[in-house]
Amino acid sequence: MESFANAGVAIRSMIPHLMGVQPEGRKAQAVASYARWRYGGQDINQVIAAASRRIDVDLDRVDVARALADTRACVLLLHGQGDQHIPVSQGRELALANPRAHYIEMRGEDHITLPLRLDLLAGVVDDWMARDEHHPKSACPAPQLPAQAEWLVHDAADMPVKAPTRG
Repeated sequence: MESFANAGVAIRSMIPHLMGVQPEGRKAQAVASYARWRYGGQDINQVIAAASRRIDVDLDRVDVARALADTRACVLLLHGQGDQHIPVSQGRELALANPRAHYIEMRGEDHITLPLRLDLLAGVVDDWMARDEHHPKSACPAPQLPAQAEWLVHDAADMPVKAPTRG
């Protein structure tokens, strides 16, 4: 859910967003101000390179899209349309990596709120996984979406991913 396509790209988009957030409450504002003062002037590319050396993993080569392209499994991708931590462009890129992937964006949700929507997501995911288990290996089932959900699914005109069916 809300995965990045490439770790380095995700960090480069997430950090500036987080540095610009104006939280509520004095303590949170003080912490955010300190973080901007302490870390705001650093070169993000140098920070990513240093982190890569420290953990012995080249973050620019952590490419979920490439891994997804190589999988034969059915994949269901869910992303909050308002996600500013991991932009929807990353989820859309993942969806394009494999024709066996189904991609759903949910209106009104973001990186934090989407996983909390168990009222809508649990049934969709449970149903999809159960149908995937009994589906022919040559095809992947489209998720069944509840009619009351505020789902945004990109059609073929926007991007070449399969549209789920409404149940």
